[in-house]
Amino acid sequence: MQAKFIREVCKLADSMWQKRIETSLFAEWGKICLLLEDIDEWIIDIKDLNPQIYMNYTRKDNYIVIQNLNKLIAYVPKEKILIRVPYISGFNLVDDVERSVKELEVMGFSRIERFEYVV
Repeated sequence: MQAKFIREVCKLADSMWQKRIETSLFAEWGKICLLLEDIDEWIIDIKDLNPQIYMNYTRKDNYIVIQNLNKLIAYVPKEKILIRVPYISGFNLVDDVERSVKELEVMGFSRIERFEYVV
């Protein structure tokens, strides 16, 4: 949501610094693409790829997130993308996490971290 500000900070930062961003990718692609050249590592928390689970947890549709994941992997080397898939008690099951991981692997992602989100 603050892509222009982040871009300005990246311009001011020493070129030796590694710049990482943690995001849900729930944003307009136009804002995300502003940062493609500036960010060295993308850390993405997707909650779950199942639309109903995502909706139950965030109250939002994950369609834009999935679109942005597909676009991001087309522009950023997969080695620079870490996707975090949480197990969230009361919202998804371990099997749901595994389904999301498999779907992400089919999309071409290889750096995927599973973790338990404690509410």
